[in-house]
Amino acid sequence: MPAGRRQQNNAMLYTVATFVALFLIATTIAVIFYVRAQDFHEQAQEAIAQRDELATTQQWRERGNLVGDIEPRQTYLGQMIEYLDQTTYMILGGVPEEDRSAEIKVEMANNQTRQALQQLVPDYIEEEVADANTTGLVPVINDLRGQLDNISRTAENRQGQLDELQARFDDAMQTTREKERRLLSEKEQYVAVVNKIRDDYARLEELLEQTTERQVQILRDDLEEVQERERQLNQDLMRTEAELEVSRERMEDALGQLREVMPTPDPAMAAYEPDGSVILIGERQDVIYLNLGSEDRVYQGLTFSVYHKNIPIPRDGQGKAEVEIFNVRENTSIARVVSQTEPIIEGDIVANLVWHRDRENHFVVAGDFDLNSDGRIDDDGLDKVKALIARWGGQLEDDISARTDFVVLGEKPTVRSRPTFEEISIDPLAMERYERSVERRENYEQIKRRAEVLSVPVFNTERFLHFIGYKALAQQPGAF
Repeated sequence: MPAGRRQQNNAMLYTVATFVALFLIATTIAVIFYVRAQDFHEQAQEAIAQRDELATTQQWRERGNLVGDIEPRQTYLGQMIEYLDQTTYMILGGVPEEDRSAEIKVEMANNQTRQALQQLVPDYIEEEVADANTTGLVPVINDLRGQLDNISRTAENRQGQLDELQARFDDAMQTTREKERRLLSEKEQYVAVVNKIRDDYARLEELLEQTTERQVQILRDDLEEVQERERQLNQDLMRTEAELEVSRERMEDALGQLREVMPTPDPAMAAYEPDGSVILIGERQDVIYLNLGSEDRVYQGLTFSVYHKNIPIPRDGQGKAEVEIFNVRENTSIARVVSQTEPIIEGDIVANLVWHRDRENHFVVAGDFDLNSDGRIDDDGLDKVKALIARWGGQLEDDISARTDFVVLGEKPTVRSRPTFEEISIDPLAMERYERSVERRENYEQIKRRAEVLSVPVFNTERFLHFIGYKALAQQPGAF
């Protein structure tokens, strides 16, 4: 074969070999790219499926408008969770544990909101608006605020009427007392005159037996005159007693008119007013901090009963714990827990029946007291109760008046057996002790009756100790 022809064949052979090699290389690269493209496609499909679980295509495009601006290094879902926690905090006053799901957090907020609203039915809101999911918390709160404003205005108007009626009642009481004293004074004078006439009558009867017929006649005439005077004095005495009874009836009518104009409020309402609240629990759980300090006239040794923050103070005054102040600052104080039946939490309220930061409560105390609950009457129980009231800043009165705030009644005093002549001869003071026991019983009954008439709150021993946070301390040695 000629040399030119052979070279041309070799060149074509090299070209074909090169083309085949390039074709194989291109095919291999195409297969590799196809396999990688399939992987990327599957990953893209999976990513789209995951995105669709989080949000629709429309929601994803408008995520900036729906969620708003997000913090640096924060995701849209994370930002939404933070907004949910903020909303939950606004409703619950605290954020549940972070490992709780959004469903559980929302359910907790719904449940507690529903329970809180149900407690306001039917006194404050209607049944159909008690579900915040259908009406919304803000409309419910606005409705309650409107009702509260109406109640406040009504209370102010009622208080003004009550103050006016109280002033009229005090004037009527003062006038009645003055008239009663005057009538009693006149009655005593009439009684003295009647006694004197009876003495003169007795003396004249003696003279009748010793005189002559003329003297008898004169004395009989004098006797008739004296009898006439006695009848006149008896009539004056009966008229005075009738006027006294009329005055008492007028006082009862005034009380009746007062009740008609203003329904009788709960006389013990002041006992259920909280004095402060718990702002912090100590690390040892047996020390708490109160929002009361020296500016509120708080001092060391003052005791309080602790009650639930969202539940009214119970009628018997028994709280979840009793505490005693041991450190006083300007606006706060620290107290140790004396006793407790339930854990104390922040926001719980505290109260003491006797102590008040702005005023002095007036008390009347009577009866026998068993302060340590050992089943025996304390001989000095009455003095101990009075000492407690004076210790916490209360004012003591001997009898009930218009300014009396509370009455503390112990057990009904026991009346001693009337001593016989032989017992008096052995113990000259036996009759005095008997009369003293009778006087204590009568004073007890009188105070009890007047408290009922004037609607003054009455507390027995146990209830009184609960309301001043001293029930547990009263049973310890040296408590008084």
